[in-house]
Amino acid sequence: MPTRFVGVQLALALIVALFGLSFIADPCGGGGDLCLGGALGLFALGIAGLGGAGIVIWLIGGRALPLLVWDAALAVVGGAVLLSAAPSGNGLLQLAALGATFLGLAGAVLAGREVATHRIERVIAVAALAGAVVVLGAGGVAILVVGLVALFVGWRLAPGDIGQVA
Repeated sequence: MPTRFVGVQLALALIVALFGLSFIADPCGGGGDLCLGGALGLFALGIAGLGGAGIVIWLIGGRALPLLVWDAALAVVGGAVLLSAAPSGNGLLQLAALGATFLGLAGAVLAGREVATHRIERVIAVAALAGAVVVLGAGGVAILVVGLVALFVGWRLAPGDIGQVA
């Protein structure tokens, strides 16, 4: 069932996977004594794999919670990379970060809309996003904020009575 929600998630996973493959193809980034590109590439492929698993969970079980957390995390990481690489970053890094930021935000809102329609999944989503603060510290706070805002906006966009304020 191809939907906008699945399309955004697939596009985000594809961006992360292509970013990872670019580092595996050229681990030293054109030269240098320390070549960590292979490890970074494998890490990026693993992150893309987590998104793929989230898509499968959505398609099979109809649960978008893993994608909400994944999208929020990628939006935050993409935004941080964009801000840090803005003055003198390479084009591929900036392009991937820009795509991850915008698609992560859009995907988080779409996932938030799906999560908001489930009473228990909403509570688990808040707990999972709060867990990012425990695990990641300050970076987790940004993930928590993006996730909660996406959940709220998704709740407002949700069809039916759940998104209506009396």
